[in-house]
Amino acid sequence: MGIYVKQERTVFTHSLLHSAAYVALKDGRERGLWSDFMNCLVMSAFSLEAYLNFAGEQIFSYWSHVERLSVQDKLGLICGHLQIEMDFSKRPYQSIKQLWRFRNFMAHARTETVEEEWKQPPGVPINRELPQTQWEKLCTAEVATRIIEDVEQVVRDIHTKGGLQIGALGLLHIGGGSLRNE
Repeated sequence: MGIYVKQERTVFTHSLLHSAAYVALKDGRERGLWSDFMNCLVMSAFSLEAYLNFAGEQIFSYWSHVERLSVQDKLGLICGHLQIEMDFSKRPYQSIKQLWRFRNFMAHARTETVEEEWKQPPGVPINRELPQTQWEKLCTAEVATRIIEDVEQVVRDIHTKGGLQIGALGLLHIGGGSLRNE
């Protein structure tokens, strides 16, 4: 004799990743570390990609057949179907384009050498930071804040136009269960 318990939980991974991006942004603002902003950008890219997979599964019955498309193509397919204009010359899509370049560099990173040259008067101490790569220049509070806001805007647009009822950013999981006596 015992009680059988059955539980079920659906985890909205895109929301968890988005939440992690916000934690990294908050940490970066408090600690001033570029690495926190880098983490925010990486988590934002992963969150958007996970959301596109979530929305794609909801919108298209054949999503499993196109799931291997690039993230840009997934976004284009979904937005084209929902008649959402993607203007990459302005926000939010301008930020998304920048985020993809950042994400792709992080995923396929290579060692880089950067150099700067300048002229300065003799006898004046050199008071400059070391040169930065293009991706390092993105690891700031301003860029990370803009990117996270623009990812949210794209998700809201897709969610609204797609008529999706669950899985909005912020909802981390849903679940329930049942008991059975025997």
